[in-house]
Amino acid sequence: MRQLRLFDRFIRFSILVLATMLFTSAAVFGQSDTGSIAGTVKDQNGAIVPGASVTARNQRTGEERTGTTNTDGTFSIPALKASAYTDRNSHRTGRYSKGR
Repeated sequence: MRQLRLFDRFIRFSILVLATMLFTSAAVFGQSDTGSIAGTVKDQNGAIVPGASVTARNQRTGEERTGTTNTDGTFSIPALKASAYTDRNSHRTGRYSKGR
């Protein structure tokens, strides 16, 4: 009888440990070391600028990634490594606001 109780305790403890490992590992895999830059390019009058090229340059490595605005003037440059970035757009007289 005593052995049955010990076995029952062992099984319960094992299930608890496995459940804890499962839930904590899911939280770890949810982390990421990448981000994105997104925004809207507008001209001096505030009109959207479709087709403008926007470049994000990693200040540490010099790597550049480019995105193009869509018909709404919005752009997104995804999957950027965590770092400091400088950015510029091809519409020389325009400006853009970063979002998201």
